[in-house]
Amino acid sequence: MAGLAPRTPNARTGKAGCSLATGWTELGTTRNKSRFHVLAAFETACARLPFAVVAVHSDNGAEFMNEHVVQYCHDRGLKFSRSREFKKNDNCFVEQKNGSVARRFKGYARFDTDRAWKVMQELDATVSLFVNFFLPSQKLVRKTRQGSKVRKHYDRPQTPLQRVLSSPWVSEETKNALRQRALTLNPASLARKINRLRSELMKLATPLAPTVAKKPAVDGAGLRHAGPPRGTAGLSERKGGRSASGPPCRMWGRRSAAANRKETRAGARVALFSVQRTPDRTDF
Repeated sequence: MAGLAPRTPNARTGKAGCSLATGWTELGTTRNKSRFHVLAAFETACARLPFAVVAVHSDNGAEFMNEHVVQYCHDRGLKFSRSREFKKNDNCFVEQKNGSVARRFKGYARFDTDRAWKVMQELDATVSLFVNFFLPSQKLVRKTRQGSKVRKHYDRPQTPLQRVLSSPWVSEETKNALRQRALTLNPASLARKINRLRSELMKLATPLAPTVAKKPAVDGAGLRHAGPPRGTAGLSERKGGRSASGPPCRMWGRRSAAANRKETRAGARVALFSVQRTPDRTDF
């Protein structure tokens, strides 16, 4: 069974597919969320999988919840299901790949050019090989409750390739092909290629909009915290201090906004008390 979910909210939309039994993960990037690009990415991911897809479980995104995708699955005999509304954990098996695979290698930048799309396609294929053949993971076996604590039990760490090879549902011919493919791969070479593609991809990211410089903070009395106003540099700033030739000075910039709000609320309570205690003038 495979799951699909949208990944990066960028101009070039990312998709991920994950097998529940083996953890085999395939990444894909589409130009937009139209049915042509979504179905093309789905067919590409299915072609990379070492086993047949029997069911598809997706979230409630518009790129999946439409007549075209449902008819596509119906024509090919694929069981199609979706997550329940407001039940975000229904699609947890593929959503967990959001941080560990998609965000880890693609980041959060925005990409708008065709060159970036081509680089992301090459990066998706390389990351899929690296994750499925060389990165082990653990699967949750069971949970036991001990009082107020929940103890989780996991199986032995295995790569998706090892889980596929130990599965009785995969043919021996497919397993032999995977073993031969694993002999031709080098994890160090894949890691260097991933780093090179990531560096190239970051150079193609759309720059962020320039930020507007913020003005200095102003307290409740209308005084900026940048320092005393012009012409008061010679005044003493000691508590209750006096300058050599002037009246007691104020502690510039030391008055907090909370103190001003407190005085404002106190003044409002006094005014309200005065209004309530005003006698009715009925002797006219």
